Amino acid sequence: MTQIAKTKVEGEPVLDYDEDLSTLHISDPYFAFYLRWGQGQGDQTAPPKAPIGTR
Repeated sequence: MTQIAKTKVEGEPVLDYDEDLSTLHISDPYFAFYLRWGQGQGDQTAPPKAPIGTR
């Protein structure tokens, strides 16, 4: 799969891991938004809720 992605898919990769810095770079802002706010398991990805008295 890695070889296909490197040779047949054009453009910049969405994810890039820098082994030297142990850092994962996400170059697509829409994908980063999905990872943060997309559908997930229960309340783990839900935005924080305002306290009841402030709604």
